[in-house]
Amino acid sequence: MEARKNVTRQEVEHMDLTKLEAGEKELQEIGVNINLNEKRKMLLEAFAEKANHDLSKVNAIKSLNASIEKIKIMRARLAEFDKLNSIHQQTSETIH
Repeated sequence: MEARKNVTRQEVEHMDLTKLEAGEKELQEIGVNINLNEKRKMLLEAFAEKANHDLSKVNAIKSLNASIEKIKIMRARLAEFDKLNSIHQQTSETIH
């Protein structure tokens, strides 16, 4: 059997105080970690929002470029049509 040591009330209070201080320290460390994790989460959310915004810009630019290409094609076709129409008018005038 283990011999029991007589512990004074003051020693018990000191042990409890030591445990309490250690617990408070752990809670503070956890609190700091939680705060850091919250900050990381906020930064990641902000980054994701910016990335989505940037992606929207990229998609808008791609769409705009596609529209510009379509306009170029339509202008080329219109120029070709105008040329053919001019030839047709000249031919019609020559015939009459």
